[in-house]
Amino acid sequence: MSWRKLEFIPKEYMGYVIGKGCETLAKIQQKTGATLKIWEWNSLCIKGSPESQKRAIWEIKKLVVSLAMKEFIQQTSS
Repeated sequence: MSWRKLEFIPKEYMGYVIGKGCETLAKIQQKTGATLKIWEWNSLCIKGSPESQKRAIWEIKKLVVSLAMKEFIQQTSS
């Protein structure tokens, strides 16, 4: 298995996806079985079985959408 770079995470949400002390990444890894690694500056890579990668990507996408929705709601309610 080789590392694959995840290109879909907006840079402005990368810190939230990683979490303080990599806490969010650790939770996603534990939940999905995939391995996540911070690569270069603000890039995330994934490794694992196809199924574990699919689950991890799904979890990350849910987090990003949730963050984007919160931001949108804050902007429109001001």
